[in-house]
Amino acid sequence: ILNRAQKAYPIEFKLLDYQPEPWSMLKSALFIKGMAETLCMRNDDISATNTLAYFGRETFDFLYPEQNPKQDPIIPKGTKWDFVPKLEASKSAKEKSLIGQTIQTPFEYAPEGIGSNNWAVAGSKTASGNPILCNDPHLNLTLPSTWYEVQIKTKDINAYGVSFPGFPGVVIGFNEKVAWGMTNVGQDVLDWYTIKWVDDSKQEYYVDDEKYKVNQVIEKIEVKGGATVFDTVRYTHWGPVIKNENGPDMAMRWVAHDEGANELDVFQRLSKANNYSDYINALKNYQTPAQNIIFASNEGDIALSVQGKFPIKSKEQGRFIQDGSKSANAWQGFIPFEHIARIKNPERGFVSSANQKSTDSDYPYYYNGSFADYRGRLINRKLEKMEQVTVEDMMVMQNDNYSLKAEDFLPLLLAQMDGASLNEQERKGLDLLKNWKLEFNKDEAAPVLFELWFQQFYIHTWDEVITKNEKGHELLLPEHWRTIALLADNPNDIFFDIIASPEKETAKEISLLSFKEAVQLATQYNKDLSLLKWKDYQGMKIGHIGRIDAFSATNLDVGGHGNSINATSIRGPLNWGPSWRMIVE
Repeated sequence: ILNRAQKAYPIEFKLLDYQPEPWSMLKSALFIKGMAETLCMRNDDISATNTLAYFGRETFDFLYPEQNPKQDPIIPKGTKWDFVPKLEASKSAKEKSLIGQTIQTPFEYAPEGIGSNNWAVAGSKTASGNPILCNDPHLNLTLPSTWYEVQIKTKDINAYGVSFPGFPGVVIGFNEKVAWGMTNVGQDVLDWYTIKWVDDSKQEYYVDDEKYKVNQVIEKIEVKGGATVFDTVRYTHWGPVIKNENGPDMAMRWVAHDEGANELDVFQRLSKANNYSDYINALKNYQTPAQNIIFASNEGDIALSVQGKFPIKSKEQGRFIQDGSKSANAWQGFIPFEHIARIKNPERGFVSSANQKSTDSDYPYYYNGSFADYRGRLINRKLEKMEQVTVEDMMVMQNDNYSLKAEDFLPLLLAQMDGASLNEQERKGLDLLKNWKLEFNKDEAAPVLFELWFQQFYIHTWDEVITKNEKGHELLLPEHWRTIALLADNPNDIFFDIIASPEKETAKEISLLSFKEAVQLATQYNKDLSLLKWKDYQGMKIGHIGRIDAFSATNLDVGGHGNSINATSIRGPLNWGPSWRMIVE
């Protein structure tokens, strides 16, 4: 029997038989750490270590280069860095040792598909002469929404935009004088270190042959309708230890565990900022998750800061698991606030970010991470050409479905094709692709064929890695841009050979095989290929937070793709896309 207050609870509380608790500052802090877990908790160093051990150095460097030559970084190429970097003397190879054995991943990766776009155009490129700022963060689409609209008005603040539940401030928004927005940075700020225990009790560990005691913390996990679970977590000076059944125990060094941040203060300060100077001062307390924080003001300034707490690392530090018994493998401090990559009022008349690499390779500090390869290039290409920009132009651009990945890849695939062996259905599919304008529009058939063709081509190219992963080896999969570059530069490379077949295939054979498979798969959706619709294949939805289909918005009538500016994508049960769109003149 529900009392009057309980009857007013949202349906989710009733389904969980849960009574809301009083909110606290701790819950707000935990929410921020939860966002850090989603946005900057990356574990590629574990699978990279496995991959290096499996392939060896030469092949690893060939398949997994750190620089994409086509990348168009957030801070424009050629930017001069007017500071002396804070770097210690580099450690010797003997001191900085990597781990070269195969190690099972201890837990799941952060979700893929996370992205976002933002850009600001200077008044010199707009019809009105005023700057225009745009932002569309790509997060998991949920009901209730990740965001809620909010206006905060006090004697000091009159700000409008969106916030997170329980977060006391405007995260993306504007006041009467300035506007600001966010995209995720993607730099790696989490490293793994092996632990050398003194004995099997695991109460002490070695660093530089000295013994150190662990700090044990007992976590209490209350289970509804069940017994309380107690979990003892061991902390080293590197961080908490994860028990590993298939190799040495490892400790996690993660900037989100560090003290000293005050993200709540950052957004209070942004909400009452009047100019560029206020914007920069507001960012000083921001640490995690690192964000590309964009800015525009009615004084005419536009700016972008790659904001976060970034470790100072030697080259490749953090790409692989490191030996925690050597203090030389520790980070060398953190990049000073004054040296963080940022730009104000560039000559090209705009600033932008779309999760691509932060800087060109001449930035004085080394960093690694996970970066997007296509949206940033396309946004910059479009903005370079635009003049007399209006808010309406920006609306059209936020909904742009064009794919640079298809632009790079489809001509290479078509060049490999010999139509002589195609049946009538396959020739029809090939004609659809030849006439495609490379846009993932909702009612088009060609995007379905392209997506399936790329999928099958990728599977056959990297069957060596995929087969190992199916057996639990946790190897890195080569990036899509690297696959395209391999096809462009060396279509006869050994990696195009399918290991399970007795023949020796090249890109020509697997292009044909992949296309035939793609057509066959596409006919499962509609036997008449011309009636295929991208929206039906993609199946975008906004899922209920409890994953209850009856409470979800399904079969959305939308186009877009994870690599287009209108970035929609599905990753298992999660649906990613523009979770909020904002344009401020």
